[in-house]
Amino acid sequence: MGFSVRKGTSRFSRDETPIVLGKLFLCACVGIRVSTKENCSKQKRNVALTRTNCKAMMRIKRNNDGVYEAVKHIEKHNHPLTRIEWSHLHRSERSITDEKAKAIEEMLSSGLIATQSFRYMAYNVGGEENVGHTLKDHMNFVNKLKMNNIEGGDAARVIDMIQDQDEEEDGFFSR
Repeated sequence: MGFSVRKGTSRFSRDETPIVLGKLFLCACVGIRVSTKENCSKQKRNVALTRTNCKAMMRIKRNNDGVYEAVKHIEKHNHPLTRIEWSHLHRSERSITDEKAKAIEEMLSSGLIATQSFRYMAYNVGGEENVGHTLKDHMNFVNKLKMNNIEGGDAARVIDMIQDQDEEEDGFFSR
């Protein structure tokens, strides 16, 4: 059984190098989603109920000895917990580490497409649930890589190539 965790507020010292004095960890179902049906004229897609105003939380505080201790802990959830086999889908469990990012970049540069690189990673670790991120996270990461690789000069280069071709060829047309 499991649930996703959301980071709450943090308190820091006012030193030159701030030290975390306290941190709040909450259940991801904390709060209530505000309904916008009254404000919107057209019907939006139905979204699953994910906010149940759950009060489960844990407050961590640094004591005078410099040791972190739990000062408040509410374990009771007001919603059913997810199955253990679905825990890899929790947002708090999904991340692309630097090591995974480098591996993805290498696979892309060697010619694999995004879905193939995800399937390869899943095969190596024994299944998609052991990868540490979902296919959607993987695709989003690959898209960010591609967007970062596009430089500002690329668009200008394409425009220059079109103008050159327009001048050289009589049958070529551009606006």
